[in-house]
Amino acid sequence: MMQFRTPVAPLRHQGIVDHRTPVVTLGSCFADAVARRLSDRLFAVTANPFGTLYNPASIAAAARRISGGTEFTPDELFCHERRWRSWLCHTLLSFEGTAEEAATQFNRHLAKASKALRQSRVAIVTLGTAWVFALRSTGETVANCHKMSSELFERRMLNVDESARLITEACESMRSASPGLTVILSVSPIRHAADGHHGNQLSKSTLMLAAEEAIARLDRPDAPAIYFPAFEAVIDDLRDYRFYDTDMRHPTSQAADYVFGLFAESFFTSDTASLSERCLRLTRRLAHRPLTGQPDAAFTAVTAAMARELAESHPYLRNVIPNI
Repeated sequence: MMQFRTPVAPLRHQGIVDHRTPVVTLGSCFADAVARRLSDRLFAVTANPFGTLYNPASIAAAARRISGGTEFTPDELFCHERRWRSWLCHTLLSFEGTAEEAATQFNRHLAKASKALRQSRVAIVTLGTAWVFALRSTGETVANCHKMSSELFERRMLNVDESARLITEACESMRSASPGLTVILSVSPIRHAADGHHGNQLSKSTLMLAAEEAIARLDRPDAPAIYFPAFEAVIDDLRDYRFYDTDMRHPTSQAADYVFGLFAESFFTSDTASLSERCLRLTRRLAHRPLTGQPDAAFTAVTAAMARELAESHPYLRNVIPNI
């Protein structure tokens, strides 16, 4: 793990996240990056059930729908480029066929998401931008423009009060499905270049102020609400464009690993950290592909033995250990 002189110290919440604690994530693609690293370490995690969501309004709408389980109907979907889509979801969540068939697919996805939320004990919500796009025809804020004409939308930035209300609403909706849910809020370090440098900074500042207000409303002894400094870890600790990808907007894998290290130090006990490393060794072996294309019997046998040992010593991992 990289070593830096870091002004962003680990939080004192060890034990909040462990392998017995189902986790759900909502928000920007940085939420996906954290979820991938949790999944690689065999945590029970459900990542962005409605796809990548960037703004507080879309996160709140998704949380309401998932917690309430209100089914999609064919008339609320629209067809673009021969795929049926929803304004509530990311463009990757779309289906071919008839509107009725697509609604059935959306509802299967929704049912799985609702079940996962009810079972979850921790929600990680990552806020990407305070800028929103709303349909001119209805005023509805959209999660994704689906590459539709810009003439269909009106763009504006949510203010602090609006953002705080929506973040609070999203978390309270999730808690209605999973009482006592611990909420971890963060602001994504991903730069939204389309907003311009100044617009991006205004947006991130709005989200940080709103998150602070929301946490004051949400935090309870039986249901903590915690701010995790993902944005600050990249901007203040790493503070260098070499930790951003070639698009100069997305943090590199190295930067994401660094933030995840801070996350682990903040929320894992030493036992959880040790187990997560064992799990990671297993999943890396499972992801290995021999150069010859032919399976190595000895390698496979050792991997299978590692999986059996983990399942026997930690029975709660059986549902997340992949079949070998």
